[in-house]
Amino acid sequence: MRRISRNTHLAAVVCVAVSFTFAQQRPPSSSASSPVHVVRIVVGYSSGLSGYYGETTVKARSMRSVSHYPKGSPAEVLERQRILSRAEKCSPTTNDWQGLQELFDSRMLAAFTGRTSCPACVDQPENWVWLYLSDGTNKFVLYNPSNPGTEVGALLKRINAISLECIRRYSSK
Repeated sequence: MRRISRNTHLAAVVCVAVSFTFAQQRPPSSSASSPVHVVRIVVGYSSGLSGYYGETTVKARSMRSVSHYPKGSPAEVLERQRILSRAEKCSPTTNDWQGLQELFDSRMLAAFTGRTSCPACVDQPENWVWLYLSDGTNKFVLYNPSNPGTEVGALLKRINAISLECIRRYSSK
């Protein structure tokens, strides 16, 4: 019984946090001094009430992956931590970040439709991407990992390539 209430509590916290984040979104700035650009990208997933979740945050000079595994033997948990600790030390190159910035045209931004449902609230898995923009606003999309759509798929493919290159670069040190 205790496990159910812990998972229910986790789902409630996630739903409240998402709702609070949406309530804090600011309207776009009217300042035309500089063009709006992406300053941070967050790709995440949740398996619902089981408690398995994670996210990867990409900025101009850092890439950080965090995952939570609620189950597993101590050996499995140590192996996951060993793999993730490499990924957390990653720094994308300037060319990697510029390549990501080039993806963000009007079609890409239009693909970010906002939250239309809350699968994790009803114990369903979900995958998402947040874009944080230089004017203080953000854009969000839920996607199907088996068919993320052309624009979101291109973004995920580029982030995955950067992540694999970072892991390769840092694991050889």
